[in-house]
Amino acid sequence: MLSNNSDVFLSWLKPYMQQALVVRQRRLVVLAGETAWALSLLKALPSSPAEKPANVQGENKADWLIYSDFLDALPPFNQQAVNSTAVDRKSYRHHLGTENTYLLFDGGKSDDDFNIDALAALSGTLVAGGVLFLLWPQGKVSSAVAKSIFLQRFCRELVHDHAACFLEQGKALPSLPAEPGFEPPAQESLALGCKTPEQVAAVQNIFKVVKGHRNRPLVLTADRGRGKSSALAIAAAELLAQHDSGGEKMHIGVTAPHLQACDVFFQQLKTSLPGAKFSRGRCEYANGVLEFLPVDVLVQRKPKLGLLLVDEAAAIPVYLLQKLLHSYHRMVFSTTVHGYEGAGRGFTLKFLKILKQHSRQYQAFHLHQPIRWAQDDPLESFIFKACLLKAALADINDNRLPFPESLLARQGEYKAEFLQLTPEDLLADEALLEQIFAVLVTAHYQTKPGDLKMLLDNARLRIFCLKSQQQVIAVALLMLEGKAGAEDIDAVKNSRRRLRDQFIPQSLLSHNGVDNAFEHSYLRIMRIAVHPMCQQKGLGSYFLTCLEQYGQAQQIDFIGSSFGANTRLLSFWLEGDYQLARMGFTPDAASGEHSALVLKTLNPDSGALQQEIRQQFYRSFDYLLLEEYQNLPVDLVALILRYCPRAALAGLSDFDRRTVAAFAAQQRLYSSCVYSLHLWLKSLLAKTAATTSVKAKAQAKEKKAPTTTEQALYPLISRILCKHSISQVCHQYGFTGKKALNQYLISQVQQALNQEGLSGD
Repeated sequence: MLSNNSDVFLSWLKPYMQQALVVRQRRLVVLAGETAWALSLLKALPSSPAEKPANVQGENKADWLIYSDFLDALPPFNQQAVNSTAVDRKSYRHHLGTENTYLLFDGGKSDDDFNIDALAALSGTLVAGGVLFLLWPQGKVSSAVAKSIFLQRFCRELVHDHAACFLEQGKALPSLPAEPGFEPPAQESLALGCKTPEQVAAVQNIFKVVKGHRNRPLVLTADRGRGKSSALAIAAAELLAQHDSGGEKMHIGVTAPHLQACDVFFQQLKTSLPGAKFSRGRCEYANGVLEFLPVDVLVQRKPKLGLLLVDEAAAIPVYLLQKLLHSYHRMVFSTTVHGYEGAGRGFTLKFLKILKQHSRQYQAFHLHQPIRWAQDDPLESFIFKACLLKAALADINDNRLPFPESLLARQGEYKAEFLQLTPEDLLADEALLEQIFAVLVTAHYQTKPGDLKMLLDNARLRIFCLKSQQQVIAVALLMLEGKAGAEDIDAVKNSRRRLRDQFIPQSLLSHNGVDNAFEHSYLRIMRIAVHPMCQQKGLGSYFLTCLEQYGQAQQIDFIGSSFGANTRLLSFWLEGDYQLARMGFTPDAASGEHSALVLKTLNPDSGALQQEIRQQFYRSFDYLLLEEYQNLPVDLVALILRYCPRAALAGLSDFDRRTVAAFAAQQRLYSSCVYSLHLWLKSLLAKTAATTSVKAKAQAKEKKAPTTTEQALYPLISRILCKHSISQVCHQYGFTGKKALNQYLISQVQQALNQEGLSGD
């Protein structure tokens, strides 16, 4: 019987670890019992690097990584370990690049304590022969005990997976698995310090991007732990070291969603280029420099680079990757292809299609072989299964799928079926759960294991899908918000607290000044995703209609959403009669996008409030273009102003009309007319809202860009409304100077006035 006898435990564990080491695998041991009991066993484990097997030693490898959100409550176990690090949910991401022999993971006492994101990520830090010890209350071993649907499924997978060994307090030790019957392949010495032949090949492919023909980008993909970030760093170090110092210095840029995502890259760079000078996000060498550059800096400033490395590319919006493609001729896109670090399948389906159009001779390379463990590692397989990190999209490529014109009328096996699902439905049907999660992962780069937990456990969440031919073709997650208590509302109003799952009313109260925001009910569309093979068929708009009908049936006041605003996404919502309530003042650091909040009333009694919110937004929008919104893209500004309500426009006086006409007739200077031009241009854009909406829908159906006439207004918007400088507008739109720009403004005003005269406006 296993009680507190650490010697008995150690005699069992040593051969178990040795078995794992022989085949370069990791092990999962569940310690089901009291925390003090579990830690009393672990104190006996070897903690000195000298006691570790030779092939897992190294100065960058720790003995113990300890995760707990209750570190202060843990007994001083970590003091017994010579080389240990303790982390919690706030700090664990800083240690994803480390290598450890043991990972002690505290699963917590309640259902809410278990951090699946941390478990999935930190499991990747274990080296071959290492063990993940999962502290688990004894009563939670049975899936039937947990109230959490997510934990019921997790325990079910845990109990039935061959990767896990259960050690329960007061019970006998389990038998050791049979010893492996094969020898691992011999470790060979590879060029440039690479760990696998695949990594060598990846480095060589990066060299070809720099030394070969231009406009032949490389796409490097891999699951976590395959060494793709290290391959980028090894190649960059070699390029800097070999660059001819007699010519121009080599300038390499690396970008990612944030600098922290490049930790592994810079660690490897320091190893591969020991003589270089390093500072935060920057490496200087005799023959060149490498620096981290945020995506928005690359898009706006376009610094000259000999090579641009894009790490975790799937976590960057595709339209921004397109802009980088048009600005740089030698690029490597690298990304993880499972859930907690990127939407890899969505990236490959969407972005590679764009790459084929831009550069038919692009190269793609996938790293299969893990570096820290063997290919068939059971711990990795369990994490993938438990977190649905390998959830596969249904293979749909059938032209008989429903098109928007026939969705409502068409019957039979090809009709799109609108369904509401419950967590219990998904727990009982693993195949359905995988389809749902696969569509979400594909459509949204930030999907992570914690979203699976939210999907199954959040009581406020509503799950919907469209199915056709028994396959999931669209998924939506909606959060029920509103109706908070007086104490919570007061705390929000006085900035003492942020309420969970109350994004819309909280935003309306704090930012829009809607004092009675919490008196209303809301459905917030957190995610809406259409299977990549079913897009561009109107399914998204049809799905929105179904969701709105559900909200009306539930007597919900408003339906809305919040997202990073670009013209493609915002057009989708505005064309569906959603109205802007707010634009965030600070752009996202990675994407450069301002967040947009859109609303649509489902209750006629709420219509007056929505119109007031909309009018207040537009009342200050053009004023904020001078500062808070000064970096908004001009096409986005144009789109927003086309939906400006007439009530929010200052009326054009006869004096304003004469002033605009005088400018068009070249009778008065720009500066003396600019205020009247400002009022006139806003009015002109708002007048075209209805016709533009119809035109935009037709263009979307035909997959066309905005018309030349619409784009012709962009220099006017840039100069007159956004107040961009003359040099900025000339550079952006290709004018030779102030005179050419002024003549263009005059000609466009003349043309617009002539059209107004012909239409009778």
